[in-house]
Amino acid sequence: MKKSLTIVLGLFCICGLLSAQEMQDKGQRGNKDRSAKMAEKQLSKIKEGVTQIIEKFDTDKDGTLSTTEKESMKSTLESAKEIIKLSRVYELVSVVDTDGNLVISDEEAKEAPKKIGDFLKARRAEMTKAREGNRQGKRGNNNENRPPKPEEEPIED
Repeated sequence: MKKSLTIVLGLFCICGLLSAQEMQDKGQRGNKDRSAKMAEKQLSKIKEGVTQIIEKFDTDKDGTLSTTEKESMKSTLESAKEIIKLSRVYELVSVVDTDGNLVISDEEAKEAPKKIGDFLKARRAEMTKAREGNRQGKRGNNNENRPPKPEEEPIED
């Protein structure tokens, strides 16, 4: 009886270990599948970007960029980076510069910290809202059918 009980317990242990290993293998395959899908998505975005670059900078329309065309592209992109930096500065200046002369007076400088703080707070709120909207869009917006989360009760001492 002890032998049969030991054999049965041993078989259960072996089955459990094999089942656990199988579950682990499935989990790893799922991660690999997810990684492969992400890589495929990134590659698709890269190809789309390359197509746009060639359309924009391939002046002789041969389907590739020559050395001259690449230099033109690099120069244009560097200019674009500089313009983006200036645009960010101008955006902040326009928040502070109430009279629009692009000169920050002493009065405007006194109000600047509050105005910039309010502006940045609003910007963060917009970005958070946009990020949440993107997440919901990717999930199929399932939150509409969910009941609201209960609010936590305050803890009384």
